[in-house]
Amino acid sequence: MRLIKQNALRKLLLHCCVLIVAASEIACSAESMLATNTSPIVISKGKYSDYYHISYTLTPDNTRLSLGDTRKNTFETENGQFEVYLDKNQFPIAAPMCQHTLILRMPGTNPFGHQAQQSISEKKKLFERIQSMISTHSGSIEVVIELNPYVEKIRNNPLTLQLTQCNIFFRQAQNRYVDYLGRLKNISSLKNTQ
Repeated sequence: MRLIKQNALRKLLLHCCVLIVAASEIACSAESMLATNTSPIVISKGKYSDYYHISYTLTPDNTRLSLGDTRKNTFETENGQFEVYLDKNQFPIAAPMCQHTLILRMPGTNPFGHQAQQSISEKKKLFERIQSMISTHSGSIEVVIELNPYVEKIRNNPLTLQLTQCNIFFRQAQNRYVDYLGRLKNISSLKNTQ
């Protein structure tokens, strides 16, 4: 009788183990879909939190300048602000709260800040390059995107992130677009966008 109970208990434990393994495989496969990490994520340590940056290639197939008649895009000449619309399904970080589109915004430049006109001019050149790429339906443009503040870390190893909103930003610091990954350099050594 005792042997029968032990065998029954072993079978029960074996079935539980099989269910646990199956459940964990389902959970792992679901979690890996949260972020298809094809671009390396660069982490910059901030005073209060980490900042996550990626390099991303804008193409005529994944980038638009308008969302039909409802949302037209313009370049704000007084501060250099503009936005482009990205296909959520082609972006390497998952955005489960968004239906189809991510809004990639260029933050405005403080017009009274250091080298404001140069910063606005650089942003305008980038906007015009994006316009040209889309209108000619040719070429591509590599940009640097900051995922903060609408990003959360799902897992540390491997690093898996997920967007909590549909907004992301061109990387900006010291009142200018930053077109490289990694630690910030002195403002005078920032590259010009061409």
